[in-house]
Formats: sequence, C-alpha cells, structure tokens
Amino acid sequence: MMICVVIKGPTYLEARQQIERALPYADLVELRLDLFVNVDETSLLELKSIFSIPMIFTLRSQAQGGNFNQSEESRVEHIYRLAALKPFYLDLESHMPEDVVRDISSLHPEIQLILSYHNLQETPENFDHLYADMQKIPAHFYKIAVTAKSSVDTMRLLVWSKNQNAKLIPISMGPNGQISRILGPIVNHPFTFASLDEDPKNPLGQLSAKLLIEQYRYRTLTSQTAIYGLIGDPVNLSISDETHNAVLAACGMDAVYVKIPVKSTELSPFLELAKALPIRGLSVTMPLKKSIMSFIDHLDVKAEKIGAVNTLQFKEDQIYGFNTDGMGAMEALETKCGIQGKHVVIIGAGGAARAIAYEAVQKKALVTVINRSPEKAYEIAHAFGCQGKGLHEMPACAQVGYDILINCTSVPMPIAFEDILLHVLVMDIKTKPKVSLFLENALKKGCQVIFGYQMFIAQALGQFKLWFKRMDRNKSQKILEEKVMTSLSSIKTERLILRPWRESDLEPFAKLNADPRVLEYFPATLTREESDALAQRIISKMDEQGWGLWAVSLPGVSDFIGFIGLSKVLFEASFTPAVEIGWRLAYDFWGKGYAPEGALAALQYGFETLHLDKIVSFTTVQNERSRKVMEKIGMKHHPEDDFDHPRLSLEHPLSRHVLYSVRAQDFFSLNPKKA
Repeated sequence: MMICVVIKGPTYLEARQQIERALPYADLVELRLDLFVNVDETSLLELKSIFSIPMIFTLRSQAQGGNFNQSEESRVEHIYRLAALKPFYLDLESHMPEDVVRDISSLHPEIQLILSYHNLQETPENFDHLYADMQKIPAHFYKIAVTAKSSVDTMRLLVWSKNQNAKLIPISMGPNGQISRILGPIVNHPFTFASLDEDPKNPLGQLSAKLLIEQYRYRTLTSQTAIYGLIGDPVNLSISDETHNAVLAACGMDAVYVKIPVKSTELSPFLELAKALPIRGLSVTMPLKKSIMSFIDHLDVKAEKIGAVNTLQFKEDQIYGFNTDGMGAMEALETKCGIQGKHVVIIGAGGAARAIAYEAVQKKALVTVINRSPEKAYEIAHAFGCQGKGLHEMPACAQVGYDILINCTSVPMPIAFEDILLHVLVMDIKTKPKVSLFLENALKKGCQVIFGYQMFIAQALGQFKLWFKRMDRNKSQKILEEKVMTSLSSIKTERLILRPWRESDLEPFAKLNADPRVLEYFPATLTREESDALAQRIISKMDEQGWGLWAVSLPGVSDFIGFIGLSKVLFEASFTPAVEIGWRLAYDFWGKGYAPEGALAALQYGFETLHLDKIVSFTTVQNERSRKVMEKIGMKHHPEDDFDHPRLSLEHPLSRHVLYSVRAQDFFSLNPKKA
C-alpha cells in the first residue's frame, strides 16, 4: 500500500526541498497547487523533470476545503492547463461537470484521474449511494474524505470500505479519523495521504509519513494483520502507541496498536463495529473501565470482583474482559519488598485504587483506603474486607504507621509532607512526570520509590500475556522500559523534539562547544574531553530527575542542534535556591526562532509538570541575543538581583551577570493556550 506525502510549498524552492525530504518515505506526492504562490507551469515541468516520483496535481476549491478563491470557470481553465503538463495523477472534484472530466480523460488518457469528494461537516450515513453516484463518471480512483465527529464514524467507514473495490480511497478527517490513515492496508485501501512533518495541530488529522512507517510499520500491514488499541477519552496523552508498537515490531508480531478516542455513550456501536474488523484486543482507560463491563460477554472473575476492566480480548465474535492494573502494581511493588503482612495505605478510590486494594488484600496485606470522599473508601473497604477512611484521617493513620504508601489520585501532593513517613516504600501510579512532587517529597524522607511507569510496564506485560501466548516477556519488558523512558523524557513542539541524550549526540555537541561564535560569552571553548564530560553530567542529571537539559532534534533536518532545558542553580546567590532555563544551539540554527520555541515548552514543563513557582535565567551583561530570547519568552529583568558570577574573578570581563525570571501565574497569563 502506498503513502502519498502532501507538498504545500508555497514557493517553488520550498516545494522542491519538501519533495526531496519526502523521497525516503513517499511512493507519490500530492502538489497542493491551490496553496502555491508564484509557481508557474514552467516550474512544475521542472519539478517533474527533476523528480521521477509520481505526482498528483491538485487545485482544491474553497468549497472542498482548499485555497483556490477564484471562480469555478477560472479553476477549470487552470486544470486544463495542468492536465497539459501530463502529471501522473490529476485530482478532479466530484462536483465538476461530467463533460469536463470526460474531456480531460479523452485528451490525456495517460493521466490517472482521481475523482474526489470532501465533506467538511460530517460523515454521511449512506456510503453506498455516494460511491455509486461517483462511479457514474469513469476514473482510476475515487477519493471519499469525510469529517469524523466520533470514532464511530471512522469505524463505519472502515467496515464499509473493506468490502469495496480497489479504486476507493476512503479517509476520515480530523482527530477522530486518524486510525483510518493507519489501518488502510488492513482494509485494502490503495494509499493514504500523509504530512511531511508531524503536526499535532493539523485539522485534517494527517500523520507524518515517517511516523506511519517507523512507528506503525505501515508498509508491513496487510489484510492478515491483527489490530490492537487503546480506547477511552482522552487517549491523546497516552504513550502506549509508541511503546506497544515497538514491542510488536521487536517480537515480530503481525499486529499494530492504535489509539481510539471513545466516549461512554459510543461504546455500544463502537464494539459492534469492532467485531467486524480484525481487532483482537483493546486496552481500556478512563472513563470506560466500569461502563464497558455491561458490554462484555465473558468477564474474568478477578475483574468482576474489582468492578473494573482495563483489557479486552476478542475471540470468535465474543468479548472477554480482564483487569491487569492491580497485578501490575503488585509486580512493581514486589521488586522492592514482599506484600504479605505489610500495612498498605492507598490514597484515592477510583478504578486503579480498587484494583490495587483487591490485589493487595489477596496477598494478605493490611490495606487502608483513604479518600477525600470517605463514602467511596468505605465502599471499597466493605467490598474487599479492608479499612476505609477519609482524607482528614491521614495524620492519625501516619501516627499508627504504615509500610507502603500509594498515590492513586491525580493530585500532585494529596497529603501533607509530614504524613509521609521516613524510609517507607512509596509509589505514585501517574507516569508523568517520572519524579512527581509526591515522589520527590518521599525521596526527601529517605523513602524507596516506585515510579508510575513501572506499574504501566507491568500491567502492559499482563495484557501482552493475555493477547499473545508466545511473546518473549524479557524482550518485551526491555523494549517497554527503553521506549517509556524516552517518551516520558521528551517534549514535542511545533518544529522541535526535546529528548534524552544519545551517544551519537556527543560528536555534534563537541563541534558546537568548539565554535567560538557559540561560546562567545563563555570564558573559553571546550575540548572534546571537556565537552564529553559536560554531556555526561547532563545525562546523569536527566537519568536522576527525569528532566534537565534536553537534547534538541529538528525532525527532517538535523537529529541534534543543541540543548534546551532546565537545571538547578548550583551556586549561592540572592535568588537561590532556584531552577534556571538555558539553551545552547549550533550556530547554523540561530535566528530561526528555535531557542524561544523550545524554551517556552521547557517553561511550560517546569510550571505544569514540576509545579515550579518561578524559573530564572541569567547571562553576561553583554549577551544581547540571549537577553532578547529571555524577553521573548516572557521573562523580566530584575536589576536588583544582578550579580557577579562566583565562578569568575571580579576582574573577568564576563563576571557581571543579569538576572531574568518569570512566575507561573505570569507565564500562563501570557500564554493562555498553554494553561
């Protein structure tokens, strides 16, 4: 099955560069000529002569979601001229007069015509009628692109399209339709449309060609491929598509894992449609873990007692329900100590808390469930034979003592600092950030900690065991750990990826640190040994904290352009203790807005994930470029806190430093979309 990368220009040079970048991934490219500016027929012929890759020429009207704003008569004239250039494919909209389509086909029989229909409002109820009408006009392919208001719309399109002929190119547009772009080969779609770069804001829901190939293994998918996935609402923040597809690839499984947003009200039609596709298993997240139980044909005894399901298995038109959450938590805890006889305090009373309480009781632990609404804690206590208390009773519980403390809430710090006892085992089930405020405070008390990602991995391995009888557990666990750590430590912006460091970063980092232009306002450039030592210190801090100075990738251009991130200030000054934001980019990437773009993302992480109140930045008085970046990201200069850097002599020309800072409330007032 083919991938068509959409080329948007708008200039000739940009279009040429985009096609060059698309070549490793694309089987064909679509030139969206309605988006181009000052690209004439001579330029298009030149592009055709330079690149042998098949091209679709498209001049999309505004009525069909395009940018061509002249009259329809003018558009038809333009299309005739485009046809004369003899592209491999030519897109003609289904509302175009039939005689025009037939005339172009007669004049240029060598061109493969794509008759396209776009519905920007909804997904029609009757696909058969629509497709039959379109096929009255002869074409090589028929593209039906509709807007999915829900995943049920997308599932309807997928189920219907799998029994159609090979001329149909069906696409569900929007965030709810992304799975149609991934699963096309499984239901015999001839090709899909993809973007060149990853763009989470793309209203059409297009995925990048690189993501389709590398994460979803698009080129290996066939009608025999099994589908697995995550359902819930929301699902966009989950990392399971990254982790699970990596495991499937490493273990050689002919399967793909996708994220599908599903609301509770959509469960009934969704599950019926799922049975008509080769879906073999689903992970279930909030808010469906309880509501889905009434749609399950066979409920595992453990899941029934817990009263929640996080795993579905599809076999012979029947749905089986299981719960691996509690087991996953126990496995993570038992890497540190046994559970039997231990006093386990669970904060929260949701689905995960129920599952953990059940499993802990089964392992003969003494369990106390504490919740802001005591009634919910009492209900769990009654169901499983343990204790239930209100959150106000936590101080008394701490006085009695406990061995294991587990946070099952979304609250960063649900109890008072003094209620975390010294040297106990503490767990937070949230995966992001790696070191939550709850765990950070536990570490200050000398506690051993279990990270949320460890439970995530253990429960995922439990799901794999249900779905795949012969999967290598050790290999799966290793892959999960690697992918989880990479994902949890990465930040994506519109153009950049702030990620953990790799061995391959050391050489370009050394080159950057040897450039006197980059280190103009530092005492000296660095040798290779000094640069490597700095990188190792950065990496050690990242491993320890889960955050720090991220390596920066510019997808499609360069895998390493420098670093951007946060670090604790390691010297004493009037403004310490403090966390600072810093950046260092290779000279070739200056002046393009990458530093403020990445720095804004790092600030958001600091305020939103680390719950910092203030972040500072400082540089030499002379460094006007960095000062401008600080001002662009909303930081204010505080002259009263300017200082002489303690690691430089007072006589050194770079000794005097200016201090800038921004508080969380000011950051979010300046960046309301990030709040």
